[in-house]
Amino acid sequence: LLGAATIPLIYWVGRLAYGSRKVALLAALALAVAFLHVRNSHYCRQDVPALCFGVLASALCLRVLLRGALTDYVAAGVAIALGVSTKWNMLFLIPALALAHVLGSRARPRPWTFMLVGFLVIPVTVVVVDPVIALRAGEAFRTLGQFAAGTSGGRFGTGSLEVSGGWGTYLT
Repeated sequence: LLGAATIPLIYWVGRLAYGSRKVALLAALALAVAFLHVRNSHYCRQDVPALCFGVLASALCLRVLLRGALTDYVAAGVAIALGVSTKWNMLFLIPALALAHVLGSRARPRPWTFMLVGFLVIPVTVVVVDPVIALRAGEAFRTLGQFAAGTSGGRFGTGSLEVSGGWGTYLT
């Protein structure tokens, strides 16, 4: 279901980013027929919910950029936290929220407290939706360190090297 839900989210990002219905439809169509997305959705791979929450967070960061209401910051923080709870590499969305705030503030000044609230929502939501992270904080931070060093498969508690062929295996 999350794989299918990502398609209208991609459409929403296209509309927000480009203001064009054609661009949004083309992006949604491209995802709908993308081999890896369809296959990973079929096999319920972890990448699919991560993508769904990542696209949702991206759309909400665009809302922060364009509109900048406090509710946009909170919603973006929650979406980022859901993505991080699904897969560690969604941490890259945190700087996107800061960048959206900075660029949006250039056009229309916004209180820095909005950004602070958006950032504070992230760890709170992560702990609420994935309490194991709080209960096993030492292992979580160790795994995060391994992930940052490139020695983890990106899953909490694995700590092992990624031995699959990586993205190159999809080319064969």
